[in-house]
Amino acid sequence: MKLIVDGQMDEVKQFSGDTEWLGNSFAYVGGALPYRSYIPGFTQPFRGCMKKIRYEADAQLLDIIELADQGFGQSVIRTGGDLSFSCESGRLSPAPDVLSFNIGTVSIALPKWNSPSGGSLGFQFRTGESDSLLLFHGLRKPLNQTHSDFLAFEIIDGHLYMVLNLGSGTVRLQATSQRVDDPRVWHSVQLERLGRSGSVLVDNLRTDFSTPGVSANLHLEDPIFIGGMPKEYEAPATVWSAQLKKGFIGCIKNVRINGINAQISKYFNEQADNSSKEGINLKTFFVKILL
Repeated sequence: MKLIVDGQMDEVKQFSGDTEWLGNSFAYVGGALPYRSYIPGFTQPFRGCMKKIRYEADAQLLDIIELADQGFGQSVIRTGGDLSFSCESGRLSPAPDVLSFNIGTVSIALPKWNSPSGGSLGFQFRTGESDSLLLFHGLRKPLNQTHSDFLAFEIIDGHLYMVLNLGSGTVRLQATSQRVDDPRVWHSVQLERLGRSGSVLVDNLRTDFSTPGVSANLHLEDPIFIGGMPKEYEAPATVWSAQLKKGFIGCIKNVRINGINAQISKYFNEQADNSSKEGINLKTFFVKILL
């Protein structure tokens, strides 16, 4: 193996019998999954900027950044964490914008999750409420409550639940083993789905699921709502927080749809003149990146 850094080359050789190739079929750039430790003692991911990340082997050439920007479901690359596709040297670079929900009766609309057969959706939150609706993606007036496509994340009795219906039955998944209603602690949520199967990762706990019936696609044209559900929407019976009219009170940041930042500040500013958004504040923080 040859390693070239700033024009200086070094060659590394390791003798391991007859093995002539790496046994892994995947690689990480910038860090690793939080629930896997490949190198003891190294737990902090990279923080800074990279460019021209390419993988070349034989006749195969992968432009990692270009493929990652396309999002899960359209490429072989998956992304996670706080990731953006721009970096300015020596300037103030914005950390994730934070939406603060203060009254539990308001929501922000984001574009629909345009991945019927599968994809990923993630966000981070903190709250002191034991019952609340964090996210809802469904129809305004479903024709049939039992067979209606929708996705929801809610907190009930201090635990996070994912509720999903692909049109042939609902799966209600408790995704946490410990309570998540401590207002001092941020929690990270990542949903990945392919057809009827998927997983929800909350902090370091991963829970797998499979939806009932035969339907494998999520067919929705309505927006994703963060923080609650508009009054004109009919709440599914299996989304208990919506039935109780318990909207979210707390903070949400780093919303990612198919690995791409959802730009919550953009949609907040577009909807901020709406009087129904008076219970939401946008907090923008900055960190210094030295290159």
